[in-house]
Amino acid sequence: YGTAQEYFALHDFAKLAGSSKVIVAYPQGMEDGDLGSGWNVGAPIDERTCREGAESSCYASCRAQDRCGRCNWATCYDDVLFTKVLLANIEDEFCVDLDRVYVQGESNGAMFVHYLLQELPGAFAAAAPVAGSPLLGGGPRTSPAAA
Repeated sequence: YGTAQEYFALHDFAKLAGSSKVIVAYPQGMEDGDLGSGWNVGAPIDERTCREGAESSCYASCRAQDRCGRCNWATCYDDVLFTKVLLANIEDEFCVDLDRVYVQGESNGAMFVHYLLQELPGAFAAAAPVAGSPLLGGGPRTSPAAA
């Protein structure tokens, strides 16, 4: 949904932070060549995440890792690790109730929210993905023994 700056300008989360004991972060996906920025929502690693006949572009980060494919329309940066580090830095800097950490995103950001819930189970008290669905086959992972 555009850049972090545009997101900030279009939403009132900062007002919430200014009027209560709330910390709001506006992370920005990495610029990635001529396709701009975005979030890695797991598409580059799983050809089952899109329908047959799908066409895609390939971000520079994926070309560098030889990870271009028919389902690959997201970056290949490790945005889950980025999120873990961001959360750890916020927790180190501020007194955070870890039972009250929430995540929200729109469009590609919403798809990233679904991916974060899959990859970081239990990290968020609640999530609000808007106008973005999980990838085909996405969802909480289970161990082979549990399947």
